[in-house]
Amino acid sequence: MKRKNKSRLAAILVISMVTVLLAFGMAGCSSSTEQAAEEPGTAPAAEQSVEKEANAASQEETTEAAAKASETTGTTKAQEQTTATTKAAEKSTTKAKKSEAAKKPAHATKTAKDEKKSTTKKPTKNTTKKATKKPTTKTTQANVCYVTVDGYCSGKSVSLQGGDTAYSVLKQSGASVSAEKSQYGLYVKGINGRFEFDEGPASGWKYSVNGSSPSKSADKCSVSKGDVVKWYYVK
Repeated sequence: MKRKNKSRLAAILVISMVTVLLAFGMAGCSSSTEQAAEEPGTAPAAEQSVEKEANAASQEETTEAAAKASETTGTTKAQEQTTATTKAAEKSTTKAKKSEAAKKPAHATKTAKDEKKSTTKKPTKNTTKKATKKPTTKTTQANVCYVTVDGYCSGKSVSLQGGDTAYSVLKQSGASVSAEKSQYGLYVKGINGRFEFDEGPASGWKYSVNGSSPSKSADKCSVSKGDVVKWYYVK
């Protein structure tokens, strides 16, 4: 009886041990299966989040690129418009300049023609009048005589006032005259700082009218138109 009880106990222990081992084995399998089940579920969720972020980033990049493209297109259009307006303005200015240049030569030719007409017609009339009439009237109406003073002037024309003498025309010539009164009339002692007796006891001033020496004082020798009066110094 004792041996039967021991064998039963041993069998029970073995069975209990087997059951325990089986239980532990089942528990390990279940945990591994749960982990395997959980891991496939979590992995797709992480991948989905990553894909969403990548899509969002790509969408932002595409929107930014589109905005930049729109800005560039807008600027290029504005530049094209400005260039077109400047070209149109340049064309208009060139046309205006061409039209002005085309008009100006016509005015220039007209003025040139007018100048030619004026130069061809007017000078002929004026020159003929001046050459034929005026110089002759001046020469005929000129009331002058000609005065020559040694060391001062030669053949200087002096206009006559009426009642002029050899002395008065000497004064009118601009020479500096020094004279004194005498019983015969005015006696010219010096002209332009050159006096009598400066170059000898017989030196002094004399005059002539038309080549002849009058025998009277210069203030009493009347002169007329065209006369030649000479004052010369003798030694």
